[in-house]
Amino acid sequence: MQWFDCLDGMFHNLIHMELIFDCTYHSQRFKWGWLIKLLQNSPKLQTMIIEEYDDTIHNYADQEWKDPEFVPECFLSHLTTCSLRNYTSANCRMQFAKYIMQINSRVLSTMTIQIAKSVKSSTKIQMCKELSLCPTNSATCKLLFI
Repeated sequence: MQWFDCLDGMFHNLIHMELIFDCTYHSQRFKWGWLIKLLQNSPKLQTMIIEEYDDTIHNYADQEWKDPEFVPECFLSHLTTCSLRNYTSANCRMQFAKYIMQINSRVLSTMTIQIAKSVKSSTKIQMCKELSLCPTNSATCKLLFI
């Protein structure tokens, strides 16, 4: 049993969610599983804002991202706005952004990526290019970099 399995309540009326992750090395390993469980329990979520508080955590949990077995219902029918703030080029973070944009988010209209100030210019360009080339399932999805 994972520690995030205790998150068993449903948030049927949650339509706007803002999360700030200030993770240590040890809790960073569990962040993705907890987040997916929260999303699965928030079927009507329309707006999701996630901020990485400490951009000094680089690639601690790169190997931890795995596409979930079931796509959260909110991705399939309600999530229209997603904002990822203070983002770095860590592989797990890029995989999560792609997961949202690709076939999983049918009604996504705006995906905003705010790249962390600590990221080198050349890396920022590579991130923008990689995410811009990512196919989306939503015909109306606009990708914004700020």
